[in-house]
Amino acid sequence: MLYFDSTEGAKGSFSESVSQDQTQDEGDSKPTTKRSEDISFSQDQIHFREMFYPVDKKSLIHLPTGKAKRFPKIQAVYSRETAEQKRIRVERQNVVKDAFLHAWSGYKKYAWGHDEVRPLSNTPNDPFCGWAATLVDSCKSSRKRMLTGAMDLKDEFTQARQAVSKIDFSQVLPPAGVVPLFETNIRYLGGLLSAYDLSGEKIFLAKAIELTDNILMWAFDTPNRMPMLYFRADEPSYVIDHRAQKSSVLSEMGTFELEFSRLSQITGNMTYFDAIQRITNAIEETAKDLTVPFIWPSIVNAYGCLDDRNCKPPAISLPDTDEDQLLTLGALADSFYEYLLKEYILLEGRSDQYRLLYEGAVTSANKTLLFRPLAPGNPDVLLSGKLSIQAEGKQIFSGSVEHLSCFLGGMYGLGAKVLDRPQDLDIAIKLTQGCVWAYGTTRTGIMPEDLTLARCSSRLQCEWPGYLPFQREVDDRVYRGETLPNRFDTVHDSGVVIQGHRIEENEDRQRRVFRDKMRGRMEVDRQEEDQEIRRNSLKKRDARVIPGPLDTLETKLEEKEPEPDQDRSHRFPYEPNEIPDYYVKMDASRYILRPEALESVFIMWRITGDRTWQDKGWQMIKSILKYTTTPTAHAAIENVMDPNTRQVDIFGLRRR
Repeated sequence: MLYFDSTEGAKGSFSESVSQDQTQDEGDSKPTTKRSEDISFSQDQIHFREMFYPVDKKSLIHLPTGKAKRFPKIQAVYSRETAEQKRIRVERQNVVKDAFLHAWSGYKKYAWGHDEVRPLSNTPNDPFCGWAATLVDSCKSSRKRMLTGAMDLKDEFTQARQAVSKIDFSQVLPPAGVVPLFETNIRYLGGLLSAYDLSGEKIFLAKAIELTDNILMWAFDTPNRMPMLYFRADEPSYVIDHRAQKSSVLSEMGTFELEFSRLSQITGNMTYFDAIQRITNAIEETAKDLTVPFIWPSIVNAYGCLDDRNCKPPAISLPDTDEDQLLTLGALADSFYEYLLKEYILLEGRSDQYRLLYEGAVTSANKTLLFRPLAPGNPDVLLSGKLSIQAEGKQIFSGSVEHLSCFLGGMYGLGAKVLDRPQDLDIAIKLTQGCVWAYGTTRTGIMPEDLTLARCSSRLQCEWPGYLPFQREVDDRVYRGETLPNRFDTVHDSGVVIQGHRIEENEDRQRRVFRDKMRGRMEVDRQEEDQEIRRNSLKKRDARVIPGPLDTLETKLEEKEPEPDQDRSHRFPYEPNEIPDYYVKMDASRYILRPEALESVFIMWRITGDRTWQDKGWQMIKSILKYTTTPTAHAAIENVMDPNTRQVDIFGLRRR
């Protein structure tokens, strides 16, 4: 077994042992396996050393075998599209295409070969090791859209392929130094494998193997085979403490299955699958000690044994009983649950382990984390909150809703179809509609990054009383002349604490642990670092609305689809920068170009065939393009409550 060293020549590769030649007909749904010797790449760019903690070949965990399960049909049977419906769809489609090409052109002009372009200052930025994250992650997008006929991007794909072939994954460029394993996996390895699967171009597979053997597998060279989520690949001396972190983020630990399993399927090399399956097994072993069945704390201890080089289980342990725990389906945990379902699908149902873990998680989440918001109009929707488990055993629920958690609608919908759980489709629809509703609660028509809402005491019957439950108590205390607590200190709903400083402090503490302690010299908060650039850029231009193809299309569709009032103030009696009276708190007012809500809306359309989802998604896209478009690309915005909000020098194309 080998590991990376930038000072020595090539000695071998994980893929050397691959000698299988398994190919399938083009129309076969089974994975295609190719011979690694058919793949050529520069030996000058690959450097290895022997690993400290190799896995004995006899103990390698192999991909599950057996007969594949036949999954139910996922996509709906659509009603015939009228000529008018097609005209509107194609015109909307062209707007999305133009928006993609607009950002792609800005990236090519100002940051080609870099991770991303800053959309206000028109300068390159390299927060992800400097291997051209936008370029790699967009290869699958341009190829997919070209194959589906949605976009004619042949030239763009060819240019991207040529550029990818020149990436040197043996070099970790400043300012990163530290390799973020999670980001590198989903952006680079995921992008390369998707581009390979969609195009069949061998260069993408070659680069995927080069990246994994050079960089990613290095992170798993620990006594307990649990990965270091952040590590310095350019400092061999780091092996002095070559171990996984004591405070490891659940979502980052559990988001490797798809990419590593697919690479094993393609190459026949079980080393990759072995690496991720050990994580799943270790996490599953802790299930018996969970407070809420199948809902793991957002932070786990993956450090393992302290001194024994032949480290034995437990490879992963839960926080100590004297530590607070945060349970959530949002940030710090999200993709762990998402990947359970998708891994079950990728393995074609050959491993019930992933199905059982997923079903257990959503069953518990339905009871403990999902809630109906208390708001005017009594919206019959669902959102996902958080549960803090205090050291003394007390459980505190918070209606803290993250934009990131809007992926849940799509996840529940996919699971409902694949696993034949019709009750979950109803939940999926309400979760997706919940995010659509949240988009409509702001003056810009865009959901904030993080907000807190009150929880209805019942999902079936919920009447808005005209004020938040705690407001009457506040009014009474004002009348009595008492000193008021902060509005957001403690909120009671039918005797249940739904928000308090302790859960907020607990979450903040856990975020600080994994961000500050592990990322080192990485750019942790680019928004703060770019403030001066942003201020200088915003002095030169009005960054709110950039005329473009969207304006032309809105004019064309005016007769068939009336344009919503540009002045939304009649819907919002509060002043700009104020929050609605049914918001308990707006924890983060920004919008950083997150795609999760749109993804779920798209999945709902595909699963249900209900065309109203197309209209809902279109309204969201119009709002997003209106406030984020810049002359170069698309930028984040500071405050979704302010129609005059300023843009932020943060780019968003890689996940579009």
